[in-house]
Order: sequence, then C-alpha cells, then structure tokens
Amino acid sequence: MLRSLSSFLAALFALTLGIAPALARPDGIFDVGRYKAQKAVITVGDTIPATVPPAGSPRMLQNLAGIVAILPAKDITPLNVASLTGLKLVDARGNLSRLCVLHLSVSESSPVKRVEILTSPDGVILARELIDSKDAAADSAKVFKLDPERFRQATLDWPRYRGSYGADLSGLDDPSAKTQQTLPPGSPVELAHPIAPSPFFLDQKSLGDRFLNGRRSNIPGAARILSQEKLVVRLPTTYKPRRPAGLLIWIHAASEGTPPAVFNKSLDELNIACVGIANVGNDRPVADRYQLALDALFAVSARVHIDPTRVYLAGISGGGRVSSMLLACFPDYFTGAVPIVGLSTYQKVPLGNSRFAPAGYERPDIKRFTLLKKRRIAAITGGEDFNHSEILAAADIMRGHGVNIRVFDFEKLGHQMPSADEFLGALKWVDQPWQDAWVKNTQAAGALLEKYKSKRGDIPPPDDKARAELYKVIDTAPWSDPAWEAASLIRKP
Repeated sequence: MLRSLSSFLAALFALTLGIAPALARPDGIFDVGRYKAQKAVITVGDTIPATVPPAGSPRMLQNLAGIVAILPAKDITPLNVASLTGLKLVDARGNLSRLCVLHLSVSESSPVKRVEILTSPDGVILARELIDSKDAAADSAKVFKLDPERFRQATLDWPRYRGSYGADLSGLDDPSAKTQQTLPPGSPVELAHPIAPSPFFLDQKSLGDRFLNGRRSNIPGAARILSQEKLVVRLPTTYKPRRPAGLLIWIHAASEGTPPAVFNKSLDELNIACVGIANVGNDRPVADRYQLALDALFAVSARVHIDPTRVYLAGISGGGRVSSMLLACFPDYFTGAVPIVGLSTYQKVPLGNSRFAPAGYERPDIKRFTLLKKRRIAAITGGEDFNHSEILAAADIMRGHGVNIRVFDFEKLGHQMPSADEFLGALKWVDQPWQDAWVKNTQAAGALLEKYKSKRGDIPPPDDKARAELYKVIDTAPWSDPAWEAASLIRKP
C-alpha cells in the first residue's frame, strides 16, 4: 500500500509541475514506482550533498560537490536496458563492494528512490534498492543483476576517483574508507588492501570476445583473488589531486612488481603515476596477467586522480607482448603502450627462412580496431635484442593497416631495459597528443576567463548567462588553472 501511495504522490507532484511522467515497465530497478525516472543524482555515499549543481553543469563542478554524475531521463534508459533478472544476494553479500548510489526521482518534488550498484570479485554487477524503512527486512530489497558490458558502456565517462582534491576542498570521498592511505609522491608504496576490482572480469567468454574476435577461447578464465595480490604505486613528484595525472601500468616478465627506477625521470617530467604488479611474470597464466592490468587500473584510479585519456601500458619481453595485446584488445580502457623488447600482433610475423612467429591474438572488430588506430604504440628494441627483427616486421604489418606504431630502435640495446633518456623519448611520443591538446585547451580556457573578467571583474556570475560563460571555461580545459579559477567564482557565495 505504501508503495502504491508513493507512486501516486510521485505522479501527482509531476503533474502539478506540468510534467507528464512516462509509464515504466513493472518493477524496473531504475524506475520510480510505475514511472520512468526523470533524473538521477549519483553519489558514492548514501546521501545527496547539501549543494547540488544543476543538471548540465560541468562534470568538474559536480565532482567537487561530491557527486559522480547527474543524469537526465535519456541517460537513465541505458541503465534500465542493462537490467537482467531479479535475484537474492545470498552468500555473496559479504564479498560485494559498492560502486555508487543512484538517487532517482520523477520530479524535483517527488519521492526519491535509492539504488546502490555493487560489484563482486568475479565481475558480477548488481543493483539493489535501498529501503529506508527500519521495519523492512533487508532481504526484501529488490536486487537485479546487470549486464556488465552494457552497464560499462552506459557509465564509461563516470569518474573513477573516490578521493578529495585537497585539505580545503571537497570531492568524491568514499565514506566507507575510515582511513585514507597516504601515497607520498616520488616513493614506491604498496597499495593497501582491499584492492578495488575492475568491473570487467575475464572469463572464457570475454577472453574470446576480446582476444579472438568472438571465437571461443580454450584457455581458462582469470583466477581473480585480489586479496593475495600486490600492487606497488609510485606517484610523480609533481602530483597534486587538483590536477589528474597520467597512469603507466608496468607488466614485468619476472616476479618483481616495483616500478623500475629508470622510469622515474619520465614519470616526474610528464606527471604520470606508475603501478607495478608483483608476481605477474611469464610463468603466470596469461588471463591472470590481463586481468591484473585491468584491476590495477581501477584500483589506482579509485585512490589517485587519474586522467582516463592518459592510461598507458609498458612491459618488458613477455610483459611487452602482454602490453601490446592489451592495448589492441582494450583500446577503450588503455590509450597507449610502450612495449620493451617484446611485441605481438594479430598476424603471423615472417622471420626469414620460411619461419614465422605466431599471432598473439586475432585482429579486433572494426569498432575496436578503429579506436586502436587513434592510440600510439612506441615499441623499444635494439640491434642486440634477439627479438629485433620480429619487432620490426610486426610493426610493419600494423603500420600497413593504419596503426600508429613507431619503433625506437637503439643500436647497442640488447634484450634489456632502455636508459632513462631512451624510455623518456618513447613515452613522450606516446603522450604528445595529450600534451599538445592540454596546452591548446588551457590557453583557450584562459582566454575565455579573461573575457569574462574583462566584463565583470573577479565577481561570482550574477546571472545564468554569466554562469554559462564560466561553465564554458571549465568544459574547455577541466582541472586546469583557468578551470579552477572559474569554479572558485561559481562556488563563491
């Protein structure tokens, strides 16, 4: 009866405001009663912050207010499409971790329905309604299993960071974390447990989808037990959470997980964090190596402010091969790679004398391959590397198909790590498109801000038109100095 009354009140409030809410399918987890939700405010914690920026405001402003995203009705629909079947949480309850909470409403005055999104270690994503009544049994809450890939597509641009932006600033703080681990810039530190998993889990089906272009894989899926894994993170000396850093994921051929010291010069100069994975060498099942790279991305991104357009891979020898395959098959997660003395491609590679190196994976589908061609691969090899001729031939194959790959060929380099300057040249080339865009966009944002200040001075926006001008500054170059100044003016009383 209470649920029916809530549905009636929601409709009444909506009609009072001149809104005709669309009827929803029965019991949709992202619907409010019998009506489709018209707005969703997404948070990390259970409650909506006291001050909520309006819908359509820059994502940076929403994040500063402690909000993951604000969705209109058209962006809630894909989430409903992701809903599969209702089920019980049963024994998995204790192993679930929260991704976020959706606060759904039909109108500004209607009752709010809260739905939390949870993930399990094996990649299952669940949506569970949060029931406010103290009398309601916990097991009476509706629980839906979501399609992981559809949910991922619908939430691709949601921020992963769950921290603050400084002592005097708010942010997407995770209220479940009683203590925040300190990660000192410039020093490798083991990431404290629990390690946040990637929502993407590599079972046999997804291995076949990603690496065999849909054919069934005959290798076992990943055995993900993150409580037994070790990730080592090094922040650049320049890191401050006010400005997102890049991220380099290091995949060794041996068991050592600490990021190599030879990377430090590059990481500090380019403001890139690095995460190394222990025990991810050539003796580890390949599905585990792939999975741990994905998990490392999400685990670090939850605690360090990472720019998702600057997520790079690097590995040596067999780890180099893994890094090149991950970029090719996950160009939606990773945006560049520096494979060192090891490179795999999607065709067999001629080695001379009628010999061939086998293909490492199958050529991705058109959508992923088109995205791959927008990435950069800087393969490092040398005249004394026994993989030298294979790397040159593999790069020629990929380059012939439009892949943006460049070989950094050092005459005296053997099957070993490059020098600090050699690695810097390769990583800088991979990162160059972002650097060029950052300079261009920051200059454009600065010009927009100066135009605003020339008309109004250093005062908060007096009307919607002025506020829109500052929104444009932020959207042009989020997290830049002009964007922070514009945000400060908007947030000023």
